[in-house]
Amino acid sequence: MLIAYTIIIIIAIIFKMSHFPGGNILLVYSPFLILANIIRISIVKNDKKFVYVLSSIAMLFVSFFITFKFLSWPGATFIGTFGISFLLVVILLAVRYKLIKRFRFLLLSTLLIFASFNYVLKNSTFKMFYITEDPFSENPRIQHWKIQAIAFDFYNEGALDKAKTLTQKNIKHLNELIGQNSDHDFIMDIHQRNLQIAKSDLKKIETRTWDRLNRLYPEDRFIEQ
Repeated sequence: MLIAYTIIIIIAIIFKMSHFPGGNILLVYSPFLILANIIRISIVKNDKKFVYVLSSIAMLFVSFFITFKFLSWPGATFIGTFGISFLLVVILLAVRYKLIKRFRFLLLSTLLIFASFNYVLKNSTFKMFYITEDPFSENPRIQHWKIQAIAFDFYNEGALDKAKTLTQKNIKHLNELIGQNSDHDFIMDIHQRNLQIAKSDLKKIETRTWDRLNRLYPEDRFIEQ
């Protein structure tokens, strides 16, 4: 059952990152496999049953964290903090009882690394996507709306220079698309709307940058003679 969960969660993440249909559904329902595994372990007799049950409960919380994180649902940080802490304790117990070489606990260790990596990301879907796709390259293969979403992430994190660079790149690209005038009217209308959004975002970035500079270097910083 853990193998099935591993396969499904990998497929779900790939589908979610690639924007294939079904990714969200797989993310939402994958934790139920862990829940079924908890029930199965509770019934089977085993002298290390409590360690296995705890490991499945920890995996369930981490699974919920991954689901909440990738779907941008509120509460992901709280679930992640509890789940990762719980998972770390379970792995220490597995070491204590010399169970760490079992597949279950090797999987838990991998899940701990993956969950910890996602815990520090602002937005798992986009940030994991552009690990392999560089939005700052001359000819990025990322769609312009994704580039703008990445720029928005940088804006929220305070990386205004990166946000400004990507937004300016997006505006240039949209102007080129509109200049070609080769698409249908409704596509051109979408390009126009996206261009207005990008220009509005750029204005917000520049305003925030100016406000930050004013706080760092206020106009009245010099002593009057």
